[in-house]
Amino acid sequence: MAAWFAQISQELHAQPAEEPTLERILEQALNVVHGDWAGIALRRRRGRWESVAASAPVVTECDEIQAKLGDGPALAGEPDQVGLLCRNTLTDPRMPVWGPLAASKGVRSVLNLRLVLPRPDGDPRLLGAINIYDSRISAFTRDDLDRGLVFATHATRALATARELEGLEAAISSRHVIGIAQGILMQRYCLDQVNAFEALRRYASASNMKLRDVARTVIDNGALETPHVPAHREPDPLGSRPVLPKEELRP
Repeated sequence: MAAWFAQISQELHAQPAEEPTLERILEQALNVVHGDWAGIALRRRRGRWESVAASAPVVTECDEIQAKLGDGPALAGEPDQVGLLCRNTLTDPRMPVWGPLAASKGVRSVLNLRLVLPRPDGDPRLLGAINIYDSRISAFTRDDLDRGLVFATHATRALATARELEGLEAAISSRHVIGIAQGILMQRYCLDQVNAFEALRRYASASNMKLRDVARTVIDNGALETPHVPAHREPDPLGSRPVLPKEELRP
C-alpha cells in the first residue's frame, strides 16, 4: 500500500501545472476510492467555493448547489475536520439542505476529502476538497475514508507545489516584461531606471491595471498612452512635466 501511494504521489508531482495536476488528482481519486463520480472544488477568496474538475455533470451541479447555499459536504462538520463520510444524503443531519437536493439528483453517499495544507505557523490552510459520490446508500466505509485521507495528503502537496511553480514562472515572466517596458520608456523619454518604473507604477494605479499588463501595453505601443495630450507633444510618463519629441531634444 505504501509503495502504491508513493507511485501515485510521483505521478501527481510530475504534472507541469495546476490544471493537469487537478485532472490527475480527479482520475486517481476514483482509483483509490471506488465511487460512481468524483469532483474537486477549490476554496477561493472570501470563502467562495468553485467547482474546477468533475467526472460527470451531476458532480458540478452538486458543487454549485453547495456554493450557492453554503451547505454541503465540504462545509459540514467541524472547521478543522479533514474528511467526512455520509452514508445517506437524504437523512444526514449535517447537510439538511444540500443532502435532499443531492439525493434528488441520484447522489446517495458522499466521501469528502479536504485538501488541507499545513503551515509553519500551525494554522492550516484549506485549499479545497475532493468529493466522491455514489448512487448507493452506505457505499463507502471507514476504510475508504482512511485510504482517501492518505490520498488527499499527497494530492494537497502536489497541488500546492504546482501552484508555487506556476507562481514563480509568472513572476519571472512579469519581471522580464516589466524590464523590457522600462527599457522602452528609458530610451523614449530619457528616463533613468527608477523613474521608468515609477511611470509604469503610476499609470497602473491611475488606470486600475496590473503592472505587467501596463508593461505589455508599452511593449505593444512603444509608449504610455495619456489622454488629452497636445498632438505636438509626447505624453509625460511621470505626469509632472511636458516631454518634447526626440526631434526637439536634438541640438
